[in-house]
Amino acid sequence: MSETEMQTESAATGPEAGPAPVPYPGLEAPPEKPKIPALAERPAHMPTPDEVKTLLRDIYDPELFISIVELGLVYGAEYLPGDVVRVLMTLTSPACPLGETLLAQVKTRLTTANPAIKDAEVEWVWVPRWDPREMASEEAKMLLGIF
Repeated sequence: MSETEMQTESAATGPEAGPAPVPYPGLEAPPEKPKIPALAERPAHMPTPDEVKTLLRDIYDPELFISIVELGLVYGAEYLPGDVVRVLMTLTSPACPLGETLLAQVKTRLTTANPAIKDAEVEWVWVPRWDPREMASEEAKMLLGIF
């Protein structure tokens, strides 16, 4: 490669070259909504994080048929202005095709089971990564064959 070709290639790949082309034009990720900060304390009339988990205990992973709470997929809950609960949870895999189904079930369950909850949202949490050996209940581990 000649010196001129090397300079041209270097200029095209340097930081001043601008943003990298999108591999599939038209399929860019939508802009993220700004995250509403959680309240510093739980409003007294709202369920505790443990009570939120209890409300979600009868939602089952559609592939494993084990409670999402028993699997350890529900990490916690935060409280937002306007009596909104944000559930922090994960999936058994980031590529889980049924994530939207679980999201809808969680939102519906919380908003119908407790009148204090006016709305609910789910925040997918990927760190720490779900590990059934560490996060699942003993009952769930037995059902999964983890001894």
